[in-house]
Amino acid sequence: MTAPTIPPTTNSLKPEQIKELKSIFKSFDRNHDGTVSRDEMKKALTTVGVQPSDEQLDAMLPTGKPATFETFCEIMLPTYNDRLGEKNVDQELLEAFRAFDKDGNGVISASELKNMMRTLGDKVTDDEINNIMSEVDVNGDGVVNYEEFVMMMKPNSKRMNDGAEIKRRKEKSRKSFLKVKGWFHKLKREK
Repeated sequence: MTAPTIPPTTNSLKPEQIKELKSIFKSFDRNHDGTVSRDEMKKALTTVGVQPSDEQLDAMLPTGKPATFETFCEIMLPTYNDRLGEKNVDQELLEAFRAFDKDGNGVISASELKNMMRTLGDKVTDDEINNIMSEVDVNGDGVVNYEEFVMMMKPNSKRMNDGAEIKRRKEKSRKSFLKVKGWFHKLKREK
């Protein structure tokens, strides 16, 4: 078996990401022949959350031959990049949350939110802060935890798909959401 060559589709990846893809490839290359069979490719895709139909697999491997590392990367890279994109967004959200959470206690208080907004140049009133806090503070404990922060910043998150949650948020003003999202993007630009 020859060592897999690095396909051109991976040019934008870091060496450790290419190493991870090679490791994934090798884990599905059960007979160590440098290729991944159709069934092995189906298992690989299933492990990353893609359930390909037989027709989709035929389109991915039109010659019926097993996938080389290059073909494997061409098929897996979009899913792999989506996963990396999610990790990057999650990392940015965590950094933004930490910027708001000045005392590092794991929650954003009304005063921390107000101070951050003023630092960013927004002369926000106490009423505006209270409206934002009531909009974002889903559990009603008076502070915004990380989960609530993520729900606000990523409205398609799991809890936002709960019908009651969507109804509650629609009943409240979306203005607060848009304002905090604007502050978040302003904070990102200033970094």
